[in-house]
Amino acid sequence: MTPSLQQYIPASTWFSRYDRQALILASVLILGDLFFLLLHLGLNFGMFSDRLLHLEVDNGYAEQYQYFKLAIGVLLLGYLFFTRRGFVRVVLAVLLGFILFEDIFQLHEDFYLIGERFISLEAWGPLTRRGLWELIYGLAAGGGLLGLFLLGIFRTRDAELRKRMVILCLLLLAFGGFGIVVDAIHGLFQHAGGMPYTESFFGIVEDWGEMLTISLIVALIIDDLYRTAPEKVLSGGPR
Repeated sequence: MTPSLQQYIPASTWFSRYDRQALILASVLILGDLFFLLLHLGLNFGMFSDRLLHLEVDNGYAEQYQYFKLAIGVLLLGYLFFTRRGFVRVVLAVLLGFILFEDIFQLHEDFYLIGERFISLEAWGPLTRRGLWELIYGLAAGGGLLGLFLLGIFRTRDAELRKRMVILCLLLLAFGGFGIVVDAIHGLFQHAGGMPYTESFFGIVEDWGEMLTISLIVALIIDDLYRTAPEKVLSGGPR
């Protein structure tokens, strides 16, 4: 690895120092994701009847759990900024906050309605006009915030924080991949029809992939909280 890359890419020893308490909390978050996946599968196989158990249902139980994790991430980043500084933490908090409020208020739907007043797009293959506007919105809004986040990473002087944020940036790219790319593939199968199992599979990959990615992001934020603490609050003793 070149010296320039070493400034941004953490070595394997970086991961071996992941805080034990943070690892326990991260495991709890991921077990929660697995629990909601199993509930979703149980619903599909007729074991349950509550539609709110479905991963794709608006304001379902899984979606509310996702909101909870995002809110925790935003609050922790705000606390970390005020106690440890690091402007890039604020940028990440804004990015996660945007994901949270976008999901709650479905802003992409309003963007479609506003956009069509000025430019009427034509459907592109299996992609509907709404789908095209949602794709444009996701790339523009998400790309803009991600670009600001990357700028924050490059301007960060704290080597440990910079490497952590690079990992978080990769996870955000994975989140975008599930939310934009896999969502587009899912939409294609929905439009084509006749392949319910394939459509259901991509729906699960999209929504559960997003859930797992957010859990990993929050897990790294929790590790940031523990690893940068002046002393171990939960276990006692000097840091």
